[in-house]
Amino acid sequence: MKNIFKDSESLLNFIILIALTFIFAYLVGRYLQKRIEGKGNRHNIDVTSFVFLKHMIVAII
Repeated sequence: MKNIFKDSESLLNFIILIALTFIFAYLVGRYLQKRIEGKGNRHNIDVTSFVFLKHMIVAII
């Protein structure tokens, strides 16, 4: 961990990587939520397992 924060360039790269990861996870979560809502409304199915899967995918990211 000390090597990451050794210089300001490495620290900035680390912060950018973390920010991009959070943004990517947020966008994937939004996309999956829209897909789940669309499928649930059209087919009258219980979306609980799909919501759980969405949360699991976002957590893995």
